[in-house]
Amino acid sequence: MTGIYNIFSVHDALNNDDMAKRLTDTEKFKSKFVRSLKAPYKLLWEYILCDCNHAGIWIVDFEAARMYLGKDIRVLEKQALEAFNKDEKHVIPIDDGEKWFVVGFIEFQYGALNPKNRVHASVIKMLERYGLWHDGHIDLEMSDVPARKIPKLEGDDDLEALVIEKKPASYEHFNFDFVSDDFKVPFYTWLEHKRSRREKYKTQTSLEKAYKRMLNLSGSVPSQAQKVVDQAIANNWAGLYVLNEKANDNVSSTGGVKDYGEWKR
Repeated sequence: MTGIYNIFSVHDALNNDDMAKRLTDTEKFKSKFVRSLKAPYKLLWEYILCDCNHAGIWIVDFEAARMYLGKDIRVLEKQALEAFNKDEKHVIPIDDGEKWFVVGFIEFQYGALNPKNRVHASVIKMLERYGLWHDGHIDLEMSDVPARKIPKLEGDDDLEALVIEKKPASYEHFNFDFVSDDFKVPFYTWLEHKRSRREKYKTQTSLEKAYKRMLNLSGSVPSQAQKVVDQAIANNWAGLYVLNEKANDNVSSTGGVKDYGEWKR
């Protein structure tokens, strides 16, 4: 495994308030695990590797993670845990789920731990505190870890949590791989509105065209896409149309558009 070496000082290792310098794997993005992650979770994974302590233990704080990653990066705790452990465990919840232990971090950074090494001894002490060190080696057989109640952060609503997990009703047999995570909330909200009108897109092609139309009308900005959808729902429209402050001028008292030809397609 290829790495770039930076001096890891004893002082950094023993003082959690100081930023530790780390080895990094220059081949990580070629690994099947990292390749399989969607872009926001690739960035989150890299952030966790930097933010965890010298023993590979990360204090679970998605509010801080979102702040540092950027407001346009939407990552959810439950989905992150599922993505990281989909085929193989890469993180293990510890301390009632309040912290995550990054599997493989210690082996990559230090190799085999030696209690006589001062830095290694500090790592071993940390592992012992959380029951991760037994009989001279790391024990990953963690069991009966209570699932913590995931705190609801600003911007997380019930719909957002729902749409990431499953396809919209009546679309179970359609492929939704073309929908970016950042646009699932507005697009799935739109499909639910269509269903409430007893309407649906009948083919994969028509579904993808509706999604592309939403992107075009919003300039591929998630917050604008939500406004486009909200406008259509508020007026009970059958289609999505360009945002217009005077949109109501073209809407009849029954909620229908008087002249569809006047709207940009």
